[in-house]
Amino acid sequence: MLAPPLRAISYRSFHASRLLSMRGPLTFDGWYPRDHKPGEYPTTDEQRRAAAMKYGLRPEDYKPMSKDDVVRYAGDYPDLGIITYDHKDPYEAWTDRQNRRNWGEMVPIDMMRYRGDRLTFTGLEAEDFTTYVPCFYCALANFLFCFSRVLVVYSEH
Repeated sequence: MLAPPLRAISYRSFHASRLLSMRGPLTFDGWYPRDHKPGEYPTTDEQRRAAAMKYGLRPEDYKPMSKDDVVRYAGDYPDLGIITYDHKDPYEAWTDRQNRRNWGEMVPIDMMRYRGDRLTFTGLEAEDFTTYVPCFYCALANFLFCFSRVLVVYSEH
């Protein structure tokens, strides 16, 4: 007999803990998301040095985002400038070829504006993500259309 009888293994209960223990650890010691969040804006030279070391930059290369820029300000996150997909070498052996990035490489705060699948001619034009004006005009057109229908109906009476 090659296979054990089916009734012998059918009464065993299913334990998920055995499957989870084979998967490996669900947490990694020493890695916490709170350690990778931007901190407060550095005001002293020591805080600037600590922030530069936190992001793996030399202190003379570190420049935080301006506090006056309400769109891009993110605490002590460094201002890396505009680095577009087209500015990077297409023949380099990138770790992430789709985004032309290497593992552990710093990401500019507005990376999504300059990604590889956007439609621009020079690569420097930022995509316009503000759709408030078209939405406002669509809502205004709908309101005026409905209001004109109401006027037509009530003007007949």
